[in-house]
Amino acid sequence: MNFKRKLNTKMLISSVIVTLMVLAAELFEEPEIIFPEIAALTIGTLISKKMPWNTDYARMFVLMSISAVIGYLLSIADAIPLYPKIIFAFALCAASLIISRCTMLPMISACILPLLTSVRSIIYPISVILLTAAVITVRYILTKLGFINKQEYIKNEIDYRSEILHWGYLVAVLMAISAVALVFQIPFIISPPLIVAFAESSYAESPVRKNPTEFFFAMALCALIGTMGRLIFHEFAGLPLFVSVFITVIAAFYLLLLLDKLFPPAAALSVLPFILSEDTLLFYVMEVIIGAVALIAAALAYTKVESGVLKLMQDKQPSSAESEHTNNKL
Repeated sequence: MNFKRKLNTKMLISSVIVTLMVLAAELFEEPEIIFPEIAALTIGTLISKKMPWNTDYARMFVLMSISAVIGYLLSIADAIPLYPKIIFAFALCAASLIISRCTMLPMISACILPLLTSVRSIIYPISVILLTAAVITVRYILTKLGFINKQEYIKNEIDYRSEILHWGYLVAVLMAISAVALVFQIPFIISPPLIVAFAESSYAESPVRKNPTEFFFAMALCALIGTMGRLIFHEFAGLPLFVSVFITVIAAFYLLLLLDKLFPPAAALSVLPFILSEDTLLFYVMEVIIGAVALIAAALAYTKVESGVLKLMQDKQPSSAESEHTNNKL
């Protein structure tokens, strides 16, 4: 089977997985089954030539499952305000990624989505667990069939000072932008896929750093495709939600392929509109654009911040000559 046919097959399988998720939500009348990040997982694990996250099946499953459960528990903890919930969830995901020595960043979305959408049912974490298992199983089968190249997990070497600085910066930025989002009631400037994109873009090796404008437009267009897909096919034409999602996801996947920007968070932005209320939907694309500009710009600035902080720390350390002089005096 040639490359193009393999790619089309993987695109179709990925679209079917997302569609079946929405079909299940409709059949069981449980909207909390819908987990938009599954579109990101399918792009990253089934469609991309190389999986963008350094992880293995066990870490992927455990981290996604735990983060979904924690997100659900935080969501039903009504005594805690939303703002500290978001910051705590993000910081907890950061700690989990450092400890697990991998970069399974979609776990951030699994943890924060239920907070922004006010999830109340345990169906949500069960859905995330089953969907993650399904994606892993399909990847395993496609790898055995030769559709996907096997990718080995490489255990990250941890520089704790660098990691704490990195994630500390991301937490600080998210604290500031989340405050703006909640005060001005524009919550989707911190939509979970954008937060994942923010974290992914902060790494020096991120492809976003080479062409940030192109990735920004890819995300904005996917958000627009998702919104128009919901409004045109479901609200106006009256098609079932799962049919509307299938058409929308196919369009988003091929758009990203055409742009050569198979960026997982962009795919998730095309599915997120299907779980929003109609009044929220009207402002969704604009909020995504604002959030993408702010978060991606902040992520790109991290390398300069890091070099500045590390230089400052080095300057404050006594030189070897000063240390020797001090020891002689003692």
